[in-house]
Amino acid sequence: MMNFVLLCGALMNASPGETWPAFRGSGNSISDAQNLPLVWSNDEAVAWTIELPGYGQSSPVVWNERIFVTSALGDDKAKVALICIGLDSGEIVWSRSLASSQAAKINGYISVAAPTPAVDENRVYAFFETGDLIAYSHEGEQIWQRSLTDDYGPFLGNHGLGSSLAISPSTLFILVCHDGPSYLLAVDPSSGKTIWKAERPARVSWSSPIAADDGAPIVISSNGTCEAIDAKSGEQLWLVENLEGNTVPSATVTKELIVVGSSQPGFNLAIRRGGSGNVTNSHIRWRSGEATATFSSPLVYAGHVYMVNRTGVAFCLNAADGETVWKHRLGGSCWASPLGACGRVYFFEKSGKTSVVAAGPELQVLATNEFPNEDRVYGVAAVNNTLILRTGKTLTRIGHGVDQKEHRPAQATSKGQELHSSRTTLPDLPRAITSFGATVDNGWLYVYGGHFGTPHHYSAAGQSNALWRLNLQQPESWEQVATGPKLQGLALVAHGGSLYRVGGFTARNKEEEDKDLWSRADFARFDTASRDWHQLPPLPVAGSSFDAVVVEDKLYVAGGWAMRGKDEDAVWHDSAHVVDLSTAELTWQELPTTPFHRRAVSLGSLRGKIYVIGGIGPDGKTTTRTAIFDPTANRWSEGPSIPGDDMEGFGTACDTVGDQLLVSTISGNLLRLAEDGKSWQVVKKLNDARFFHQMLPLDSSRLMLIAGANMESGKFSSIEVTAVDDQQH
Repeated sequence: MMNFVLLCGALMNASPGETWPAFRGSGNSISDAQNLPLVWSNDEAVAWTIELPGYGQSSPVVWNERIFVTSALGDDKAKVALICIGLDSGEIVWSRSLASSQAAKINGYISVAAPTPAVDENRVYAFFETGDLIAYSHEGEQIWQRSLTDDYGPFLGNHGLGSSLAISPSTLFILVCHDGPSYLLAVDPSSGKTIWKAERPARVSWSSPIAADDGAPIVISSNGTCEAIDAKSGEQLWLVENLEGNTVPSATVTKELIVVGSSQPGFNLAIRRGGSGNVTNSHIRWRSGEATATFSSPLVYAGHVYMVNRTGVAFCLNAADGETVWKHRLGGSCWASPLGACGRVYFFEKSGKTSVVAAGPELQVLATNEFPNEDRVYGVAAVNNTLILRTGKTLTRIGHGVDQKEHRPAQATSKGQELHSSRTTLPDLPRAITSFGATVDNGWLYVYGGHFGTPHHYSAAGQSNALWRLNLQQPESWEQVATGPKLQGLALVAHGGSLYRVGGFTARNKEEEDKDLWSRADFARFDTASRDWHQLPPLPVAGSSFDAVVVEDKLYVAGGWAMRGKDEDAVWHDSAHVVDLSTAELTWQELPTTPFHRRAVSLGSLRGKIYVIGGIGPDGKTTTRTAIFDPTANRWSEGPSIPGDDMEGFGTACDTVGDQLLVSTISGNLLRLAEDGKSWQVVKKLNDARFFHQMLPLDSSRLMLIAGANMESGKFSSIEVTAVDDQQH
């Protein structure tokens, strides 16, 4: 489960730049810290990394050279713990644990120590989705303890709680939103006693309350509404209703506005502060029809609003009117909220990669930092000279003793260019191939398998078993890093620092023999660090000539057929499957029956939906039709057909660049899905028309068209680099 939380609070006697008292610091993800690190890696600017006891999804908080984090202990969260770590040493100063009031079996779908602690000059406070609420002194002495599940009933639902403490100098605020009786609770920090309890309707949400100033209204954006609550009485002051998708991001409060984040387009908006009663029709300043904030909360910094959507596209909006200023494709999605500090905005991807851009209306990428980890980055803290990153099991301090001026990258460029933006050509693959798998991970382009033999004749002699890679930052030459089974018609995807190889077919015949082709249910993970393949639970059905795509942590497979040798007819699939890559035990789940039987398809994703493009059916006819699967609604629907004759849908390639879904066709057309999702637009004509190729993003504005074949010239080994024409977007 992800860190769905936001903590905040304006605290007395907190030295600017030296404390990070709650999640998102003082509730807005802005830090006054000085000399924050700009550049780091495994070998540079890392002071220490430590293993934490148990597992937790909370963010770190900091006070007077001490860091505090929470964890859950045991497979069923039998205990919960608060841990104190020395900022300079990285050593555990003390750790306190207690038996959980409401234990639950840990799995990939339920929160694990998700609420972040809060700290002031007197105490540190911890709240857990087990219902336990507790206060300690800075030295680890327990001051008070209570169980909200004992007091007010158990927490209900399948995914746990993620809402974190909001803290002001006089009050702790706890929002409990679940399938049972829900409420907002105000608690005395010194005694733990309830000041007031405001009942709320039962509804699931993981956002957190915002306490912008001591005594100011508490702001809650949660599952359909945004509202202000009187901090002294718990009474509702005003309400904005009819919202959608605001179950995860928390609101961000400025002097004039309240910015609401949502996973749904059209519901990311700004509300004028003040008013009374239902202000839905009177106080909404602006709505963005383009930007979304899926997991992380919006940042308002230097006159602009920054959001990150589900697919890892960062948006910069004008805070005054909500107009999109720029958008930038990150390497992946972010569960930690973006940070504003030192005139920069930091985007912390869950993979460990961090992109740093200059704050302001011009996209200026200052640095892209690789710090891969086996888990996810759940939260961050920022104090002078230091960033602290928390994954489920580790804590890392970055920036100790580093003079950032000496480490500014020579390649740092201006006005929207990435580090490799001057590169217009890439070296050819070692051989010309079709029907292969390809993906990009941590700055490397990977290619696996494929067909290099006689056209239209498949044999073991013409199939590749090699995994090649190319460094996209310094693309001098290809390197073979591993081998595996000979395969073509497979899918290759990247997720969380690993590669995943799915299906494909193997030729059992020699060159001079009749074709004997067998589709496989093969599923394997490649560890890019150890360069080893690891077999995983196989597909429920053997398949090839399909495609796969990762949306968040889930790998979706659709289309294709199962070839069963020279004596049996192939079985055309009307099934699709998904596996959650975030779970410890991978299990394939079958999706609703597909409304098609097609192979030679391509898959892409946009705004959380999966698109299946074109293909060929059992009757031998090609099609330009598009099918759409909505994971939220768990159903298929018909999308717009791509333009042109039926052959345009044969052997296409599909991917997302920025917030654009693009398709490359057999005639050399590059197509883009229109903003309203009802048609495809021709972006440009590519230099080489290709089919059974791959298309992947090189950066936020350019594509790589990789290998494949052409009806006239045959197979390609070349890679075409082309810009997406933003003028037409």
